[in-house]
Amino acid sequence: VAATTGTLVCAPAVQNVTLGQTASVSASGGNGSFTWSSPDVSILNPIGSGFSVSYASTGLKILTVASAGTTATCAVNVLPAASTPPVDPGLPNTGGGFGH
Repeated sequence: VAATTGTLVCAPAVQNVTLGQTASVSASGGNGSFTWSSPDVSILNPIGSGFSVSYASTGLKILTVASAGTTATCAVNVLPAASTPPVDPGLPNTGGGFGH
């Protein structure tokens, strides 16, 4: 059994990002060896103290980190991307207006 170095913490505990924006998380404590998992994203290299991820759908996403037999979670709230208002083309200036 590996010696623990402290309470396992995933940080930030909760963060908001917009769709397509990158969220970054990190872990500390435990025994210094971390394994990440999430039902919402495929993590190509799940070993390490942190990583960045971008989601393709909105909603609350949960990331779990495990170390020394304990787990901690981080939540990422993925919000819709800010919509840009449609550009109003305006009316063409036809010169003079009605009655001219």
